[in-house]
Amino acid sequence: MKKLTFTLLLAITATLFSCQTDDDATPQDPIMGNWQLKSESANGIIIGDDDCRMQSTITFSADKYNYEDFDENENGNCIKASGAGVWKYFGDGVYGIADSEEEGFDSDEFFTPIFDGDEMTIRLEFNTGEDFQFIYEVVYVRS
Repeated sequence: MKKLTFTLLLAITATLFSCQTDDDATPQDPIMGNWQLKSESANGIIIGDDDCRMQSTITFSADKYNYEDFDENENGNCIKASGAGVWKYFGDGVYGIADSEEEGFDSDEFFTPIFDGDEMTIRLEFNTGEDFQFIYEVVYVRS
């Protein structure tokens, strides 16, 4: 009888701990991770598709992000610019980025990425005049 009670107690304990682990797991935000530039376009026209530009990356971790942006200069040299800041999820798929939390989040820094497997697409639309709309779209792949 003691052996049966001990076995049942052991089984119940194992079940409780395995369920507790699943319940306590917090799903990771899909934006978190390392992202490599795949493509970018302006008003549907592919831009910056050279080997230099395609080295550009952005990394989102906890509440911070950093990026490395590569562009060719007029001499054909590949130049790297880098920076960092903070990001925040505001709900309904909307994210914001800022240079620092003290600076706050400006409406120009909000975006709604579309996640499709290992790809993240960010589409920004700007009305720059009465009848002119500028659409910038960038696609990153998880690296």
